[in-house]
Amino acid sequence: MFIPVGTDAPIYHFPFATILLAIVNVAAHVALGQIDPDGAFLSPTKQDWSLWFGEGLHPLQWVTSCFLHAGWIHLIGNLIFLWGFGIIVEGKLGWWRFLLLYVAVGAIACGIEQTLLLHGELTQTPRAEMRERLIERGEDPDVVDDALDEIHYPDHVVALGASGAIFGLVAISMIWAPRNDLDVLWIIWIRGGISEISILAFSLLYIGLEAVALSIQASMLGLRYAVSSAFLHMVGAIVGGAAGVFLLKKGWVDCENWDLFAVLRGTHGNRDAIEMHRTYHAELTVPSQTASGPNDVKAGEDLDSVVRPARGNRRAKKKPRRKADPLARLQKHLDAGDGISALGEWESLLATRPRLVPPEPTLFALAEAVDKTHFTEEAANLFALYLRSYPKPKPDAPPPVDGEEPPAYDPTHASVIRLRAARRLLERPGRRGQAATLLKGVDGAALSPKQQALLEKLTAAATG
Repeated sequence: MFIPVGTDAPIYHFPFATILLAIVNVAAHVALGQIDPDGAFLSPTKQDWSLWFGEGLHPLQWVTSCFLHAGWIHLIGNLIFLWGFGIIVEGKLGWWRFLLLYVAVGAIACGIEQTLLLHGELTQTPRAEMRERLIERGEDPDVVDDALDEIHYPDHVVALGASGAIFGLVAISMIWAPRNDLDVLWIIWIRGGISEISILAFSLLYIGLEAVALSIQASMLGLRYAVSSAFLHMVGAIVGGAAGVFLLKKGWVDCENWDLFAVLRGTHGNRDAIEMHRTYHAELTVPSQTASGPNDVKAGEDLDSVVRPARGNRRAKKKPRRKADPLARLQKHLDAGDGISALGEWESLLATRPRLVPPEPTLFALAEAVDKTHFTEEAANLFALYLRSYPKPKPDAPPPVDGEEPPAYDPTHASVIRLRAARRLLERPGRRGQAATLLKGVDGAALSPKQQALLEKLTAAATG
């Protein structure tokens, strides 16, 4: 069992509508009841508002059936997935656009399902039709009624639940944020844990399982339609996927060029940053300063959320640990121009010494080397660590003690570092706000005209 419990996808809007939908689903389940006092599976009201099959078109049911559930397990399972994927979609659209999209996807999916099964064969027959068939065979009407009551034969062949609309959200999330991760609670037999999995992989897994189940059903039933969860889920996923593509192509949702199509083409990332790629290194290359020693930085100041140990990267070639000085090994890789091995050594160091800050020349050289390997997130983390460890003295900082040299500061150097870190952040989804924070500290007067032009483009990309 795999349950989504969180995500690193950018959430630009508080999930008011997702919470509201959860409350409405719970309220409907409690208010309408689950078990009929006479023993039927669903209460009469729930049967009336569920989605009927083989009995004509009922547009109102296309909406009402999406808010009804057959039991608490059914309801709770759907609410978990509603939260996991609702916050992703609502986070990009805002509450009222998300609410309209959710209801539209659910209603359209139900309308398609009811229409497809309008004249098809069903694995179960509505009570009125079954009664008519038995009477045509010569059975006594009263005996037929008593027999159907005795076995609690349902009045209608129905479907209900939010899963169709939720599978639509799964498909939309896969299209809009494929490279973002989900925190997934997994339980296999008696073992479990929380792991990260990309939204693309998780969505393909669940939609793929439904496709396999539907294929098996079709092979067993031939061309005969049948009401099944796999059929309902797949229709919801198809409708949701179509809606996601439509909104994306119309430009009504901003995926920051990290949508599925950009990822498949290999053009994902900030467009302005991609256009500036050829001139980037030439315009933003500056010599290293003389080491000045770290200054104290107020907790939480300037991108505290970015400065954290970089997660392990499978492409980094981590070498076996030896007894030699770890900084010496790190410097050896830098001297050899091997940025990937230097990054691997740095990650090994952080595993045992998470508060380590290398000397200024070493840290700057490491950030530059990693930047050239195009490890975007790791480069941004190192540049941000550099800025926090060797910042400009604060205006209210006390003057140096007699005989003590003031900390060296080159405004051009610090501003260019901020540009480089912001550029790398903009290549990651959901980091525009952090890039904008970095760019606010750039001293434009210290930049060359070309660097100022780059600053304007990056600022527009971060705040647009």
